[in-house]
Formats: sequence, structure tokens, C-alpha cells
Amino acid sequence: MILPLESSFECGKQIVQNMKHVIPQKLHPMKVQSIVENRGITRKDIYPVRKNVTEMGYSGFLLKKLKKY
Repeated sequence: MILPLESSFECGKQIVQNMKHVIPQKLHPMKVQSIVENRGITRKDIYPVRKNVTEMGYSGFLLKKLKKY
């Protein structure tokens, strides 16, 4: 975007805040930044998706069964 310098700081903060909620989570962490004249204005981290291994009946029994094959 091309904006006047005075309004670029506020617009950059709003865009980064909105992008944090729009971008889906991935398997690795991501960062969203706004930069004006080679200076970072804001930065938000998008945290990775955490896998829940206790869900779906996970137990040591399943691992023992898979190791046999």
C-alpha cells in the first residue's frame, strides 16, 4: 500500500491485527509484520497448531501393535 507517512503507522497496526485473525494456523510458527521505511512498526506471532496426542484413544498399546509390523 502507498500511504502518507503520517497515516501509515496507524494503518499498519490495524492491518497486522486483522491479518493475525485471518491467516490460518500452520504446523510452524509464523510472524506478521508491518514495515515503514525499513523500520518495523508492529509484529504479531501466529502460533503453530498443537497436536493433541491424548485424543482418539492414544495409548502405549497402539505403539506396541505398530512396532510388530
